[in-house]
Amino acid sequence: MELIDIALSYIWFLTNREKNLLKKNIDSLDKLALLSIEDISSIVGRKSRAVWNGMETKALALRASSIMESKNIKGAVWGSVEYPAMLATIDDRPYAFFYRGNLEVLRKKCVSVVGTRRVCQDTAVAALSFSRDAAIDGQTVVSGLASGIDSFAHRGTIQSGTDCSTVAVLPCGIDSVVPYGNRSLASSILRNGGLLCSEYIPGTPAEPWRFIQRNRLI
Repeated sequence: MELIDIALSYIWFLTNREKNLLKKNIDSLDKLALLSIEDISSIVGRKSRAVWNGMETKALALRASSIMESKNIKGAVWGSVEYPAMLATIDDRPYAFFYRGNLEVLRKKCVSVVGTRRVCQDTAVAALSFSRDAAIDGQTVVSGLASGIDSFAHRGTIQSGTDCSTVAVLPCGIDSVVPYGNRSLASSILRNGGLLCSEYIPGTPAEPWRFIQRNRLI
């Protein structure tokens, strides 16, 4: 993934079409950093009142690139071969997709499992057994690595005895794990052939609104 793609994925006030327009006209991170908000508005053909700091965006992109290299995080831009086909079908698809692990699990039939963080024994067992059965049936279980139902969904897949076809979609950069207590589960997902992914560049912290936004990807 190019540095300019990392930077573009961070620019929240542009659509994917506008980001592609910007990339066609500005082919490097250095040139992007020197643009004013008026320059950007002129290129994309729409006046924006967003607060823009090109040098700050450049610094964040360089930091994210360094994290990606150190933690073996990969990225795929919309339109590339690696970009998940199912993700490309939604209207508000992310410009870029960051991941660690086995991307092939997203080429299978997928089922999403999400639910409350406060579980009783019956619901925990239900999530565990449902996800285990789905994995045995050859399906990939997609969830959010949250406490409660999400965690049991991932664990059920791991316990299936098959290749670990589970995907955790995080509300932050995948250089960190939220919640902190699920770091071991995240490691187990990767160790058993699953996938961690996010639309956010590495180094992005989890914030309440990002939990809601990532649900559309799940």
